[in-house]
Amino acid sequence: MAEILDIIERVCRAPGMILPEGTYGEFIALLVGVDMAGDNLPLRGFKEWLILKRNGGNNLVWEALALSYLDITLGRFAETRTSEHRDIIRSLTDLVEEFLNDREERGIEEIMDAHQTWLKSQDWYREEIDG
Repeated sequence: MAEILDIIERVCRAPGMILPEGTYGEFIALLVGVDMAGDNLPLRGFKEWLILKRNGGNNLVWEALALSYLDITLGRFAETRTSEHRDIIRSLTDLVEEFLNDREERGIEEIMDAHQTWLKSQDWYREEIDG
């Protein structure tokens, strides 16, 4: 697992080295691939962490949550130039690094517990369905 986390951190530090003209979608595909290679453990808790930071979006995948948190609308995103994708990738990179640091500091259990507490505080939450 440490090797996979190291790969994600290296990719995030210098995405242009791997995808010089890459788009956000290509960067996401790379992150998802590395995460899958690590049995979906390297980014475990990222979605829940983003939900807590955004205070919503439980129905979204983390890729969409990240765009939402970064205040990038999909309509605008679809029209962005490759140079703008680099800025979006840099912002996502910062977010992933912040998550990895927070998870290392607090632990995955605390993040997941906080998410569960958040879920139960929502007026739409029904334990018989979600619990």
